[in-house]
Amino acid sequence: MKLTYTGVPEEFPPRQQAKLDARLSRIAKMIEHGREREARAVVRRQRHLHVVDLTLNAFDHALVGQGSDRDLFTAMVEAADKLERQVQNMRARWRTTKRHKEAPKREPEAAEAAPVAPVRMNGTAKRAAARAAAAAPKVVRVARRRTRKPMTPDEAVLEIGAAENFLVFQDADTDRMSVLVRRSDGHFDLVEGE
Repeated sequence: MKLTYTGVPEEFPPRQQAKLDARLSRIAKMIEHGREREARAVVRRQRHLHVVDLTLNAFDHALVGQGSDRDLFTAMVEAADKLERQVQNMRARWRTTKRHKEAPKREPEAAEAAPVAPVRMNGTAKRAAARAAAAAPKVVRVARRRTRKPMTPDEAVLEIGAAENFLVFQDADTDRMSVLVRRSDGHFDLVEGE
């Protein structure tokens, strides 16, 4: 990875430069894939602090790590750490959305133990099996609304819509759950919980 410095007033000592290069080479291994990348380090001073912005383009995104400290090297290491975390998060997102397919679902082991002979069905039998599968009752979970206040049965009659056939509510008088059901003749049945 090529690192271009802007605004660095002094050279780093060789040991600090080696540590910084090792940290940046670790980031480069995560994203290069055979291509040379270029990173830019912009260093500026704000009163007594060195502020470092490390910018790197990876996976069609500009990643920026910013660090600030009194010591220039510590600010550079902080910026490199933040940049490395961003690269790790970007790679994890890229891998989960692009690379992994769903694992095939396995049948229960009991089904593996007893082989099942294939059944031949004519068109009528296939249609009947499809209707039976479609007619099988399904359980649909409904999110509970805790924001609703308790109401009286009269308020529940006013609250029930024209399209709904029932309403579950908390009775204000008994503080129990109740169900208001619309009958076919237009009247209502009230089922009170225990």
